[in-house]
Amino acid sequence: PSINFAMGDPMALARDKLLPLVMELAKAAGLTETALNQKVLGDVTLKQLLIACGALVAVAGGTTWLIVDPEGALDLLGSSLDAIEDLVEGATGLDIFFLEDVPGGKSFGVQLPKDLFELPNIVDDPKITVVLGSDTDRPRVPLLFVPTGHPEQTSFRMGLGLRDIGLRITGAGGRPLLSEVIGIGAVQATFDFDIGPAPFEDWLTAPIRYGFDLALEGIALPFGQGSGSGSDPVANSLMSDGGDNPGIDILLGWANRAPDAGFHFSFPQAAGGDGQSLELPLDMQFGPLALTALGVAAAAAGAAFEAQHKPFNFTFDGSFGLGPLDISVDDFGLTIPLGTIANPGTWSVTLSGLAISFDQDPIRIAGALLKQGTGSNTEYVGTASVKVASFELSAIGAYKKLPDVDASLFIFAMVPVPLGGPPAFFVEGVAGGFGYNRGFTTPKIEEVASHPLMVVLRNQSSDLMATLRNVQSVLPAKRGAYWFAAGVKFSSFVFIKGAALLYVLFDQGFELGLLGHASIALPDPEAAVLNVGLVLSVGFTTRGNQGPMLWAEAQLTQDSWVLHSSIRLTGGFALRIWFRSGETVLSVGGYHPAFKPPEGYDYPVVPRVGLRWQVSSAILIKGECYFAITPREAMAGGGIEVVGKFGPVKAWLRAGVDILIGWDPFYYDIRMHVEIGFEVDLWLFTLRASVGVALEIKGPELSGKATIDLSVVSLTVRLNASADPRKQP
Repeated sequence: PSINFAMGDPMALARDKLLPLVMELAKAAGLTETALNQKVLGDVTLKQLLIACGALVAVAGGTTWLIVDPEGALDLLGSSLDAIEDLVEGATGLDIFFLEDVPGGKSFGVQLPKDLFELPNIVDDPKITVVLGSDTDRPRVPLLFVPTGHPEQTSFRMGLGLRDIGLRITGAGGRPLLSEVIGIGAVQATFDFDIGPAPFEDWLTAPIRYGFDLALEGIALPFGQGSGSGSDPVANSLMSDGGDNPGIDILLGWANRAPDAGFHFSFPQAAGGDGQSLELPLDMQFGPLALTALGVAAAAAGAAFEAQHKPFNFTFDGSFGLGPLDISVDDFGLTIPLGTIANPGTWSVTLSGLAISFDQDPIRIAGALLKQGTGSNTEYVGTASVKVASFELSAIGAYKKLPDVDASLFIFAMVPVPLGGPPAFFVEGVAGGFGYNRGFTTPKIEEVASHPLMVVLRNQSSDLMATLRNVQSVLPAKRGAYWFAAGVKFSSFVFIKGAALLYVLFDQGFELGLLGHASIALPDPEAAVLNVGLVLSVGFTTRGNQGPMLWAEAQLTQDSWVLHSSIRLTGGFALRIWFRSGETVLSVGGYHPAFKPPEGYDYPVVPRVGLRWQVSSAILIKGECYFAITPREAMAGGGIEVVGKFGPVKAWLRAGVDILIGWDPFYYDIRMHVEIGFEVDLWLFTLRASVGVALEIKGPELSGKATIDLSVVSLTVRLNASADPRKQP
């Protein structure tokens, strides 16, 4: 049996439900094993009767406690606690009781919330406030522990926990505590003190945990603020910052017991949740030195001895430019062991990446080296480009030591030497390379131009570090994978500039692919009325679970336009053939909105073929179309949209048609719509009016609906509507 009741009159609840429950618990607490074994109903003992009623009896030390069965009376106790909690929270607004799952069972306890007391201000300027309690999640101290599956082992474990007791110091009136030399928003010093939890008879010898925390909030370096009349104008110009730099929060402390024993250091703002590393974007200029990011990494919480041997890192990303020389660094800084922080001799300089460029005719030199990973997982990636007069050489490579002593490496070099040829295909440079124990991830069509090998082949890298960071994901170290690549840079009739990369990959199968990029600007790049960029990916592969596959994809780049840069061109093409199953797809501009690719096949995503004309800041015109065919269906469609926004008034015209016809099985889905409307923002409310017509026709059994939308009222006429035309017999 089970007992359920709803909370009504609080006094009646306490009188009729809670008081009898407490009395029964008190009576049961005095029962002995002998009394429990006495027969009360024929051969049924009192113990058996209590068990049959959903309660469970545990005997310990000669005293019997009536406790909660997870499948019986525990639900009753839980619902009773919920009712008590609702009563207390409704009367006080405080969340006091908790019943939660813990490793091995459930625990019940009482906690006092942070805002239970009105804490005074000791001093008003600076503002010093007493702190009691924390908003952060901390382990709560239970009073009762019920093991899962073994309720007879339930025990009362008492504990006392005092959380974050101390002082908080801030500036008066919401101002920072410090703003000169270094900025600090607030300082908070607190301590924790825990006793237990432990059985009541062992409470005097229960383990004690204590710890201290110091929080520094909103730490910032106020560069560029010392610009008064007494400032050195040269120093002031060198220390001027390029924008607001965010403050950081630091939390450090010490505890004598787990879970955070020893010294701990964290950044509450850190991404990823570990709290041990933080990177802040910066926009600071020190004359020729520019800082773009500041990183700090701290030792994770752990035993005091272990923490002494963990490093503390200060790093930054930035660049130094002076005349033709430009130097960029990635994660440049200091590594400081915590145990020997007072001994600078144990400090070490760290540098993850370095890029150098020098550009002064007739010499141009650019190079970068990046270290990724740590320990046995360290990988070195580098790129370099040298040009002296008419001679030029570019290369990129990577090296990593694998655990089985084998090495993983690749190198790819490009020599931009004109080799001649017909005007339709004039060779301007050649490239080649190989990968040993190195994978080759086939790029998506939109990633072809940014592929590291294509960047070197085109010799158009504006960010060497970004190119190197991309290597690990597209050319990963992989034992047993090998590839060879050859490329050519060419022009066609002077106006067309292109690059093509042919590669062969051996990695759990065979893959032959061609990546390409071409662009045209007419009549010339400086005064073009037509600018089109195109990326291409063609290949054949036996890798993967779907067997041999042939693919061909092409897509316009984002810098494609006609007549004016505000008239953008979009579109793509894709063809894929899976030879094992015969599955095929050909798409120009995408698919019908209702089309669902078959499961198990990676259909390409193809953008609509269209035009987007931003006539002005107020008027936008868009048009698009598509066509696709598979072994089971064909589809086509298009649409046009004109939107104008003039202050608070917005008007639009939208029209489109989508047609889908299938023959295995036969079905069709035809959709058409036209809408014209306007809206006026009157500040307090928006006035909107529109007229629209939409038509849907589905089959093979003719069904559909026609909708007339007059903004304030909509009329829909249905004809034997079916949710999915393919389900028709």
